[in-house]
Amino acid sequence: MASLPLLIWVEPFSFRTFQQFDWKSWAAFGFFALFMYGASMLLFFKALQHLDVTTASASLYLVPAFGVLLAVVLLGERLNATEILGAAIVLAATVLIMKYDTSC
Repeated sequence: MASLPLLIWVEPFSFRTFQQFDWKSWAAFGFFALFMYGASMLLFFKALQHLDVTTASASLYLVPAFGVLLAVVLLGERLNATEILGAAIVLAATVLIMKYDTSC
């Protein structure tokens, strides 16, 4: 809801797309809004009560890597060498942050 004004300003004609949504599209939209973003942020803030900010924030870097991994496993997506290298860099950087950051 907080980013709605930005959406209106940047994408003024995107609301016409909502008129074409069927019930499946609205269900997917609601699922993403409530569970993918809402619940994940609530869990992240709950984790912040028990973890250092650096440790908890480093986990956010892994979200795209695990999203790609789930697409490979569940949807049968194929990765090229550049995508695999990108995922490896993200994983290596996250491990280095966790291992060598003195504030963790």
